[in-house]
Amino acid sequence: MKDGSQRASDTSTSVQELIWERLASMSPEERFQRFLQLNHDMRTLAIAGISARYPQAGAQELRLRFAVQTLGRDLSVKCLKWDPELQGY
Repeated sequence: MKDGSQRASDTSTSVQELIWERLASMSPEERFQRFLQLNHDMRTLAIAGISARYPQAGAQELRLRFAVQTLGRDLSVKCLKWDPELQGY
């Protein structure tokens, strides 16, 4: 590996090298755009999973449950004044 880090267990060394080469060839702007897109995709998938578990939840509740999943219960209670243990988690 280029930086000595471990590769993903399901990714071959040759594919991992291709990924590093592609990242190295990207401009900072391209890498940032890729980051934004991956972040958006991750949020979309996470909220879809929450929505599947709580089909009755509205948009606000989905956002709150995503925050709990992302930030953890303690920080969510402190910052959002929403306790998933009282609301159901």
